[in-house]
Amino acid sequence: MPETQNISLFPLPSTVYFPSTLLPLHIFEMRYREMVAHSLETGQWIGMVLLKPGWEELYYGSPPVHPIGCAGPIVKSKKMDDGKYDIVLSGKARFRILEEFGDRPFRQARVEVLPNVDDAPLDKNKGSRFYNIASRFWNFRELLPEDKRDELDLNLDDCQCLGEAADRMAHLLDCNLEQQRFFLEELNVAKRVQALENMLTLKTRIIHQSSRFSREGLDSRWN
Repeated sequence: MPETQNISLFPLPSTVYFPSTLLPLHIFEMRYREMVAHSLETGQWIGMVLLKPGWEELYYGSPPVHPIGCAGPIVKSKKMDDGKYDIVLSGKARFRILEEFGDRPFRQARVEVLPNVDDAPLDKNKGSRFYNIASRFWNFRELLPEDKRDELDLNLDDCQCLGEAADRMAHLLDCNLEQQRFFLEELNVAKRVQALENMLTLKTRIIHQSSRFSREGLDSRWN
């Protein structure tokens, strides 16, 4: 994978995705229909970036965006009779915007590909960093109501390294936008794993506390 490459930019206010995950999108704006057509024709990756606060007044121009995003190719597409698209992006790499260029209706940029730091091959042996965080994830999943477990259907069969596994877990967990930004922008895998452990510990504690309140006939909202 080249250290720098040209991509199309798709800025949105609240959509974050990660490498090793899939992102379905419905494309209806004319400029982004052109972006999809260009990507399908050339193979150019599409990079999702978050709009910075205050984007509303400049949305149809080029409002400021956070410089780090995730990019990848279109792996599935369907064009509707009215010209709209349903597509699926496959996250391949984090990137940092170096400069924007071009005069197309959609934004394009030259970007620097950002590799993981302190990553490691996936070690499934007991006591490894992967074993510990995966155990926490699956234990948390088992505490959820059955209809909620399906939303956390974690598939790690094709993961080769800890960073990929951590990204898939972060993708599935119910995180607020700032937490999602942290997982996207933090290149150090060990720090991402530590943040996941903290989050899973907190979520597990909340479930246990809510269950105890329910057994005792208390309303957890009082806490």
